[in-house]
Amino acid sequence: SFLRLQLVDRTGTISARLWEGAEEGLEAAGRTGVVKIEGDVERFRDHLQVRILRMRSAGTGEFDPADLTATARRPVEEMNAAIDQAVASIQDPHLGALVRHFFEEAGFRGQLERLPAGRRVHHAYRGGLLEHVFEVLRLSRPLIEL
Repeated sequence: SFLRLQLVDRTGTISARLWEGAEEGLEAAGRTGVVKIEGDVERFRDHLQVRILRMRSAGTGEFDPADLTATARRPVEEMNAAIDQAVASIQDPHLGALVRHFFEEAGFRGQLERLPAGRRVHHAYRGGLLEHVFEVLRLSRPLIEL
């Protein structure tokens, strides 16, 4: 018997195999789902995978939960600055007041920085909604300037 796993952290996903000690590995993974591994990266059918040599359950304090969640690729500060600049440039006073009402509220901005834009494919990671707004703003800029 062996284990076929998907190792996931904020940088992405990679397939992995544990050939020896599968039962112990399954037990270790089952406790928290967070494991510490030692292994070698190898190519199998034109894809990289990890051949796990050792695996154990990660203990409390051995990892930062934020390292296990995919996040936006751009710095939050950069995206927020671009949005703030766009909000400040709104010329219609009524529209500007409405947009500022949302973007200046800390709870709204905090959720924008944390939430994904979608559940599966579309910016489906922490900060994905902020990144989506940033990208739509950036892509629409040439049209706004017409």
